Amino acid sequence: MSRPSTTREALIAEAIGDLGQLLQQVEQTQAALRASDLALKESAATLVQQSTKFQAAVAQGSSRAKVELGLHIAKQATRTLEEMVSVQTQAMNETTRTCFAQQIEPQIQRLVQPLNRLHDRLERPWERWMLHAATALCSSTMTWAVTVYLLRR
Repeated sequence: MSRPSTTREALIAEAIGDLGQLLQQVEQTQAALRASDLALKESAATLVQQSTKFQAAVAQGSSRAKVELGLHIAKQATRTLEEMVSVQTQAMNETTRTCFAQQIEPQIQRLVQPLNRLHDRLERPWERWMLHAATALCSSTMTWAVTVYLLRR
C-alpha cells in the first residue's frame, strides 16, 4: 500500500487507526464488565443459598416464634442482598460512565472533529466552485469594461 498523497488521506488513515484502537479498548472494557457482572451474580447466588440454609437451621431448632424470627431475618437478608447488588450495580455503572467520560469520549471527539469537517466539505462542494465562478465573473466584467473603455477612446 502506498503512502497517503494528501493531508486529508493521512488524517483519514490516522482516524481509522485510532478508531480501531478505540474499538479494541471498548471490547476489553466490555469483557471486563461481563466478568465483573458474572462474579457479582455468582456471589449473589451463593449468598442466597447460604441465607436459605440459615432459614432451615433456625426453623428446625426453634419454636414458632423463632421460626417467624428466622423468616423475618431471611427476608431482611434478601432485601439487604438486593440493595447491596443494586448499590454494586450502580457503582459499576458509575465507574463505567466515568471511564467512558474520561478515556473514551475525548478520543471519540478527537476522531469525530476532523471527520465532521470533512463531511461539511463534502456536503457542500459547490461553495468552493461558487467562489471561483464569482472570481471569473468579476474578472470577465472588468476585462469587458476595460476593453469597451479603450475601444471608445
